[in-house]
Amino acid sequence: MVGDGTSPAGTEDQELATQAPVPSCATRLNTLIEVGRRIDALRNAETLTDRIVALLYERFGHDYIHLFLVADGGERLVLQAGLWHGYPVKSGDEIMCRMEDDGVVSWVASRGQAALVSDVDNDSCWQPHPAFPKAGCQMVAPLIGEEGILGVLDVESDEVDAFDEIDHLLLQALADRVTAAIEDTRFHAKMTNLFDETRQRLNEASTLHQLTSEITSSLHLTEVLDVVVQAIRRVMGCRGCCIFLLDSGEQVLEIKAAAGLKPEWRDAARLRMGEGIAGLVAFEARPIYVAGTLLDSGFVFFDPEVRSLLAVPLQVKGRVIGVINVDDRLPSAFGTDQERLLTVAAAQVAIVIDNARLFSEVLSEKQRIDAIIQYMADGLLMLDQEGTVVSCNPALATMLGIPEQGIVGQSIADSGADSRLQAVCGVASDSTVADEAGMPAQRVEIPRVDPGGSPLRPRTLRVHTTAVMDEANQPLGEVRVVHDVTKEREVEEMKEEFLSIASHELRTPLFSMQGFIGLILDDQVPDVETQREFLRIAYRQTERLAALATNLLDLSRLNAGKLELQRESVQLLDVMNQATQKLLPLAHGKQITLVVDLPPDLPTITGDQTWLEHVVTNLVDNAIKFSPEGGQVAVGASQSDGEILVEVRDTGVGIPPESLDQIFEKFYRVPDETGERPEGTGLGLHIARKIVDAHGGRIWAESAPGEGSVFRFVLPCG
Repeated sequence: MVGDGTSPAGTEDQELATQAPVPSCATRLNTLIEVGRRIDALRNAETLTDRIVALLYERFGHDYIHLFLVADGGERLVLQAGLWHGYPVKSGDEIMCRMEDDGVVSWVASRGQAALVSDVDNDSCWQPHPAFPKAGCQMVAPLIGEEGILGVLDVESDEVDAFDEIDHLLLQALADRVTAAIEDTRFHAKMTNLFDETRQRLNEASTLHQLTSEITSSLHLTEVLDVVVQAIRRVMGCRGCCIFLLDSGEQVLEIKAAAGLKPEWRDAARLRMGEGIAGLVAFEARPIYVAGTLLDSGFVFFDPEVRSLLAVPLQVKGRVIGVINVDDRLPSAFGTDQERLLTVAAAQVAIVIDNARLFSEVLSEKQRIDAIIQYMADGLLMLDQEGTVVSCNPALATMLGIPEQGIVGQSIADSGADSRLQAVCGVASDSTVADEAGMPAQRVEIPRVDPGGSPLRPRTLRVHTTAVMDEANQPLGEVRVVHDVTKEREVEEMKEEFLSIASHELRTPLFSMQGFIGLILDDQVPDVETQREFLRIAYRQTERLAALATNLLDLSRLNAGKLELQRESVQLLDVMNQATQKLLPLAHGKQITLVVDLPPDLPTITGDQTWLEHVVTNLVDNAIKFSPEGGQVAVGASQSDGEILVEVRDTGVGIPPESLDQIFEKFYRVPDETGERPEGTGLGLHIARKIVDAHGGRIWAESAPGEGSVFRFVLPCG
């Protein structure tokens, strides 16, 4: 083993000496005095041996200096510090020698006598250490303290006869000073440890006092348990602490908090009553101390490091609710004082845990109810006895269009309260209706406006009121549950309107054909030209019936999720041309100009050609239908960002803003200025949206009254 060759000893006491030792006895004696004084000044236990060796090299310049200290009860000598030609000894392994080994170092340590070997080659007793380089001569002095041998100080030289008797005597004197320094440092460390232990005991007493304050400062069970295990572990000075809580239903103990335990042991510990130490403590309701786990054949090991364990029960009013365990790596780690301390702490901890459990259950139930109220679809309003709103949920705020902070704290008796809030809180008795279950409720309507301030259809709400009573059956206030039935009412109206529309759409062509057939049956057959006109009318009426049946069938399939697309590569250009070509006669009949502007390089898409033609046909047909005579309908398409945009623009009457969000709903038909709705079923645009959605696209409309409308949809390319 050699030095690492990087740099010599680098501290202030390890500067490399460049001059040779002065042979004068007086000089060496003065050097000894100076070195002894500087050794006496060393007090840092961690750097003591390194500083001593560096100091000796600085003042004497020996080729090799080693300082060994006794270890393992005096059986071994372990190298603590060393310099080879000024460089620290580097080793990945511990350098040591045994007392019984051959060699001068072991000989000096075992006998407590100094030794000088002037020529190692001519000394049959000298045995080199296998980790050290070969030297020419060596002298070794024992470090003998008050309690026996502490170690040895070894210096060596590459040259033969490099040391004389004076050097030998100086080394023994230096060894005495080194011994004194080591003992002083150890005594100082011992006194420091004693002071630290005393301070630790005071801290433990303070911590135990603080434990009561800490565990009662919170009612959250998890926080309480974590504080308890950490505090007890500090107070007891043990390896680990854990708390088992008893599941009264399954009669099983589970670890709910732990400090110092590995996660896998914590998760694995699940004991039945009477099983293991903790289970036995809970079953017998008494403390149990296992001083040596290896000697207890019945001990259940969760962590093989445990050598001693103390467990005490947690009891509330004579009922065991759990167990506190403390353990250590050393056997017999706990005494009667620790058992008494842990038992006293457990009594207080059990009460706090029981209170925290009750609080946790109440809090959990409150949070569950709060979550239900917070996320329920219906609005909830709570009024106190004076009619002041004490609570509401977000759903109610949304229904009324008022922020929650604008609702809570408001009094319905206040004339300045929001009219929407007053409508819900002060419903009239003549508005009482029955809900689906036959329960009485009140129906109110809340006015609405769009972002531009234009009025929208009122929101219809159904309000259920329940009185809240205290234990003495005295009124505390009211709870009002508000259900938004706007959509339900709209759907019901649309269904009624659809039945009316369908009846009309069926009755008109049927009456027409019935009249024509009646003439034939009555032998009142008109001339041939009139017959042909009747037949043309009947044909058009059957087309209306067929279109109605087709729309209803398509709607049924779409609602049932049975829309089957025959996906293939489709030239949207062909689809649009076919749709517009077949509608040209309709446009010419109303003297409407049909402008088709389609780029020839429009890419293909993947989709169902028949269904896509249905969409284009519906949009163009509507544009023609709602444009005045002499108007214009423009059909165009373009490509951008991997999508194809199709646009149908008309010069019709336009669509009111409040209807733009509803025109794609089934059965919806835009009313005119008089409130009348046009002919038709209101299914075409709804079906068109379903088809576009199924192709991964989107459809929308833009319009303003009197300025015409533009319908657009986009489909992905490819």
